[in-house]
Order: sequence, then C-alpha cells, then structure tokens
Amino acid sequence: LEWTSTTSNDIHAVLGTLGVEAARAQIVSEIAGVFAVYGISVDYRHLSLIADYMTRQGTYLPFNRSGMEWSASPLLKMSFESTVTFLRSA
Repeated sequence: LEWTSTTSNDIHAVLGTLGVEAARAQIVSEIAGVFAVYGISVDYRHLSLIADYMTRQGTYLPFNRSGMEWSASPLLKMSFESTVTFLRSA
C-alpha cells in the first residue's frame, strides 16, 4: 500500500488512520472536487480556512447549522444559516 497516493472520501477513516492533518487535507481536496465539477475555481486559502475550522478540535465538525450551534459567536452562526433562529436565541 502506497501512502502517498492512497485517498479516501471517508474523512472519519482518514482521521482515525492518518491523523487530523491528513483529514484536513482530504477535506480541502473533497471541497475543491465538488467545485471543480462545475468549473468553479476557489482559492486554496478559502478552502483551507473551512478545513481548519472543521478540524480545530482534533476531530471534524460538520460545516452546517448543527456544527455551528456550538460556537459562542452569534454573528458566526447568523452568517451561515438560519439567521432569524440564531438571532432570536442570542
């Protein structure tokens, strides 16, 4: 098995086998792949920021409203999804 060319779209498996940095790199790769299908190029720095946010606790959190609800910042929550719900709870 050659580790340098092996990939997986199972982030949890990558995290458990290769660690958080490999999982972060795979998240960047997967998001870039989704945009590439539509011919959209996204700067690596933007994708890296998303992957860093998703793996900041040593595991991975979803980048959706359920992953954002644990954030302390109401502005961060409101900037993503369900603005009125998060504003009301703040």
